[in-house]
Amino acid sequence: MSADRLLRFPLGPEVLGLRLEDAQYLAEIDPPAPVPLAPPEIAGLADVRGRIVTVIDLARLVGLPAPSRTRWLALLLAPPRGHLALLLGDTVDVLVTDLTRARLEEVGEGGGGRRPLRSLLTEEGILVNLVDPLAIDRLCDQRVRESFRMAG
Repeated sequence: MSADRLLRFPLGPEVLGLRLEDAQYLAEIDPPAPVPLAPPEIAGLADVRGRIVTVIDLARLVGLPAPSRTRWLALLLAPPRGHLALLLGDTVDVLVTDLTRARLEEVGEGGGGRRPLRSLLTEEGILVNLVDPLAIDRLCDQRVRESFRMAG
């Protein structure tokens, strides 16, 4: 694996991560405006620094219990997926981890494409579920289309 770096953050009982190159910035946002007929994984739309982004409820998308929420923290993805933001938990400790010696693990992978995660074992021995932005984009697109088909 290359010497990539990873943003690592807790979400419910799991540790998730996103390659640093796939992240744009972390922002506190107002509660997202709901989108009619959108699936539950789409938390809504939010104005982030003058841009309207689709806020994805990451916990719901990957099948985790909803975290406590007294404030709304979102991790905006880097282009070409800069129109998406991942809703995180109420408190986030973002750590940067060097992936030079990390290795892919079988646990947590797959789920028939239902879970856009791959598991990594970091050099520190921490199991991190790596978020795949392309898989998130595709999965959300698929769920939105299914939701509109069922409503139509």
